[in-house]
Amino acid sequence: MKLAVNPNRMNNLRLRRRLVVAKRGHKLLKDKQDELMRQFMELIDTVKGERNRVEKRLISALKRFSIARSTLSREELYELFALPGVTPTLSVRQKQVLNLKIPSFELTLKGDIISYSFL
Repeated sequence: MKLAVNPNRMNNLRLRRRLVVAKRGHKLLKDKQDELMRQFMELIDTVKGERNRVEKRLISALKRFSIARSTLSREELYELFALPGVTPTLSVRQKQVLNLKIPSFELTLKGDIISYSFL
């Protein structure tokens, strides 16, 4: 981008200072972007692990449910699932990472998990 500047010493000095500040700001923004990408990649790895764990547990639960469904009547199944033994609570907070506000979720389970013989 061309600037309309008088070619004298004062303008030259001022422009050099602006260039130094701009280069430093660009480097800081680049470092911030690199750190955010590193944290994002770590989060992706964590999510992949959790997803695999949930998928395995879901497959196991579906197998148990199909066994229970084949041995129990429809009314008995409805009675088993009528009252939840666990009450989930999701809390949402904001944490600040590199001056960016990022949502943070926390799930807490209250109550006892009812263990059925087939489920």
